[in-house]
Amino acid sequence: MIETKINNHSDINTLKQYISSVLEISDLSSVWDRRQPLLDNAYKERVGQMLIKSGYVRPRKDENGQRIMLPKRLKNTTVDTHLL
Repeated sequence: MIETKINNHSDINTLKQYISSVLEISDLSSVWDRRQPLLDNAYKERVGQMLIKSGYVRPRKDENGQRIMLPKRLKNTTVDTHLL
């Protein structure tokens, strides 16, 4: 379901809601709170790569592994104002 929402370029509020509801990947939704969550399991890695490919986030290398972060074009955008 999350895969479909990402591929259909759903709005960020919808994605955040779906991602937050899945325990294994819920902390990925913190990327829209300007955090940089670590892709530290297979589920996060898969969803993270899909978010990167769709342009919602960009990758960031870290000594602990790969993280995701907001692209520059979305840094000044809040979740409530994106795609309205």
